[in-house]
Amino acid sequence: MYTLKYQPGVEISPLLFTASNGLDFSSPDGCLIHNVLDLGTKGFRIVSVNSSGHRARFVEKDRTSISLPKRGFGTVNVDGRIQTVRPGEAIVLGPSER
Repeated sequence: MYTLKYQPGVEISPLLFTASNGLDFSSPDGCLIHNVLDLGTKGFRIVSVNSSGHRARFVEKDRTSISLPKRGFGTVNVDGRIQTVRPGEAIVLGPSER
């Protein structure tokens, strides 16, 4: 397992997504932490996300993601379709620009 930590002014790692198109925090002292566990050689991984609040724009060409929030919520825009996921819910996103 490894940890990636982001704060304002730091670009998001290309290790997580095919391409990153920006990361903005909700506050000037914001923080985003990814704890990453790679499982096997097929590209399957589990990522725990802790955030003070952020907006990210990225492209994922190869992987499907499943988001299961424990607290707060996530809002995702894929091709103009906006979806919100909250604790107790799940969202599955195939390869896309988000």
